[in-house]
Amino acid sequence: SFYSVSLPLFNKHTPTPLCVRQWRGHLDIVCRRAPSEVMDSQESPSSPADASEVGHQRGGPGLHHRWLATIDAHIAQQLTKRWVAHIPLVTGLTAFTTIFLCQLSAHFFCHTCIPRGSSPPVPLWAPTISLTGNHPPERFIYAVGFSATALVMVPCTLMACHLQVRLRAKWTRIVLSGGFLLVATAGLFIQGVIPLQPDILMLMYGDRMDKVTALSLVHLASAGVFFVCAFIHGALVTLLLMQHKSPLIRMPSRLLKLGCVLVFLVSIVISPALPHASAIERLNASGASQRLCVLCIIVFLSSYTLDMVQLRAAYLAGEEESPLTMPMPVRLGAPSHSKSPP
Repeated sequence: SFYSVSLPLFNKHTPTPLCVRQWRGHLDIVCRRAPSEVMDSQESPSSPADASEVGHQRGGPGLHHRWLATIDAHIAQQLTKRWVAHIPLVTGLTAFTTIFLCQLSAHFFCHTCIPRGSSPPVPLWAPTISLTGNHPPERFIYAVGFSATALVMVPCTLMACHLQVRLRAKWTRIVLSGGFLLVATAGLFIQGVIPLQPDILMLMYGDRMDKVTALSLVHLASAGVFFVCAFIHGALVTLLLMQHKSPLIRMPSRLLKLGCVLVFLVSIVISPALPHASAIERLNASGASQRLCVLCIIVFLSSYTLDMVQLRAAYLAGEEESPLTMPMPVRLGAPSHSKSPP
């Protein structure tokens, strides 16, 4: 496949296109100078190191960033398909459906109930999500649902990086943000396939966490990694949106992302705010806090659909009708409606 990508420069008055060309598995990044910068010699850089240095001087990625440019161009091509822009929404719906089915099954079979002698067991109205996936049959639903969610989060991560490229973010920031979301995806997958031990609820109720098995510790650690890395990703993207007033990001998407980050911060203080509550109340409070955090993550990831739909519309409209200043990556040999830069 051949792709042509035009990336912006720090100098807005002398735009320099950056072409990413793929030929038999080898990529070459060719940085062409603006007419005002043309020297007597029109030869290309003599070595890959020189080409990388020229790329950084022009404001674009060097040769060690070429795989990012290739992925970015491929995502731009795939966004021409209508269903691709809704992958982030599918991610959120998959996670929400998994949580709902596990909660329904655990409540029906009374797997989140605390026995109290001869009295009827007391059900938890807001158990932590992990407690609804450590008994059959919800254990199977939990594993399949969150594994599928983690798999769908991978293209969602690539779309988040693609959006940041269009917002002219630094490559280091794009890699950092995408890396945190990929680590969160790995944590979600691990905690999905490794459930908690069946008697974990009674251990938590009786404050006997010293008897927790190693697999349960792996599950808890993976869940913690998921929450921390997902929040860092959300904070980085939200800060980027606050710094860039691009017409690509509509106000509903900005407000959703900012609201999710703020509510996430507020929700983590719900459980510690009840030091004198009973054990059942603390379990319900921690479960409600966790579910609110998960809801924020689901809404944040799903909001990328709004951005992808807007970006797809800008691509299909062409550079002249689009509010973007970056033309759509097109396949070489196909008709292009965008004008070449001066």
